[in-house]
This record gives sequence, C-alpha cells and structure tokens, in this order.
Amino acid sequence: MQGHLSESFLMEKNMSHGASVVLTHRQSNQSAVLGPGDFIGRSEVAALCLDDPRVSEAHAMVSLRDGSLKLIALRGRFRQGEEVLSEAVLRPGVVLEFARDVHLVCEQVHM
Repeated sequence: MQGHLSESFLMEKNMSHGASVVLTHRQSNQSAVLGPGDFIGRSEVAALCLDDPRVSEAHAMVSLRDGSLKLIALRGRFRQGEEVLSEAVLRPGVVLEFARDVHLVCEQVHM
C-alpha cells in the first residue's frame, strides 16, 4: 500500500486484528498496517515487502508481548540509533534501520 493511509482503513484493520501498527519505509514512502504475526522482509508475501538484497526474506515479525506491539528479529537484526537489536517496542516516532539506507518509521500504534 503506497503513501498515506485513510483513518477508516486504519480503524478497519485495527478492529480486525485488535492491535496494529503503521510502518513506513522511509526511502520509498511505502506504508503498511501490520498486526501481530505479520512479517517484514524481501519475500513477496511479506506484509511489508522490502526489495533489497540485504534484507532477508522474513527479516522481522510484529508480535504482541507484555501488552506492547514489538518488532522481533527473525533472520536478521536491526538498529535503533547505534544499538543493534533483536527486539524493539513499536512506538510512534521510532526509526529502525534494517540495512544502510533501509529505514522503517513507526507512524502509529493502535491497541
């Protein structure tokens, strides 16, 4: 899904999954609404597909843990600032780097 997502679409997705997050690939401006169990990676079936050879097919997955939506590394790692992580809490404004010049921005979180 490209660009800005409508509020009605976000509400519909949120109601169907119970919790959701809007992530935007900074370089392409591609946005996606993801819920628990959705994954990010190079695979065409990923909820958010990142077409970059440095990103694995199933790089990370959104998970609901301890009352928070988190991004969990599957076959890769990511950075938040200078820190290399295998798990990150998703909050508005969080920027995660999957590879050099491959950044995801957390725009919204709905619980």
